[in-house]
Formats: sequence, C-alpha cells, structure tokens
Amino acid sequence: MRTGVMIFALLALITIAFGENLYHKVAGVSTPTNVPPEHVAGAYYTGDGLGYNLYLELTTNGQFNCTWRGCLGIYGTSTGTWTVVANRITLKPTEETDMLKDKPMRSLDVLVHSNQYILVKSDDNEFFLKRGPSRYSCFQRREEMEK
Repeated sequence: MRTGVMIFALLALITIAFGENLYHKVAGVSTPTNVPPEHVAGAYYTGDGLGYNLYLELTTNGQFNCTWRGCLGIYGTSTGTWTVVANRITLKPTEETDMLKDKPMRSLDVLVHSNQYILVKSDDNEFFLKRGPSRYSCFQRREEMEK
C-alpha cells in the first residue's frame, strides 16, 4: 500500500514538473514550446466590456503592468517583472492594489490561436477549457482585436 502511494505521488510530481497539456482538446489551439520573451511582449486585453476589463502590458525589458478597469473606474493595478519558461509566463508583482491584490495573477499559459499568441490565466482556466478562445476567456493582443 505504501509503495502505491509513493508511485502516485511520484506521478503527480512528474505531471506538475512537466506540465500536463490541458489545452490539447480546445479546437484551433496549439501549445508552443520555448517561447522567446520578445515574441510575447506587447499589449493584451481580456474582459467583458463592462466591469471586468484587464489591460496587460508585457515589456521587452521584463516589466509588466496590469490594470483592471470597469464601468466605475480603475478597480486595481499590478506592476512587477515577468519571465517566460517553455510556454508559461510567471508574473512577480512588486506592487498590487485593490482587486488585483485580492485576486492576483501569478502565471499565464502561452498558447497559439489563429497564428497569434494568446494568454490564459493558469490558475483560472476552466472557462477557456469549456468555451475556447474569446475576449473574455483569454488575453489577446490589443492590436489584433482592433482590426
């Protein structure tokens, strides 16, 4: 029995370490490997157009800025540094306020949809997995959304 528990624990650690591809069943989405930071740097948006609108800026020098805007103004901000390893962006905030302090973002999964990078909040991806890419389910480049 003890050996079975140890094997299960080892398999769980391997899955976490190498990342299970949760996104392979989402139509039109692929998971890139070894994404260069300069390829994902840019301005992104996700939101509903009302009370949930996140504007994320990833700069080429490894800084990020995120602002949560809604119909009543700014609901929260977050600034800090970011890195990308394989296809996961890790955000390390140095300052967070209000809603982004209460509901912080720490990591984003980098995916490809329609030949564009999209970013999915790693710890809040259920809606994306059920519904696929949309302006509400993932960050998309702002310039692509404005076309």
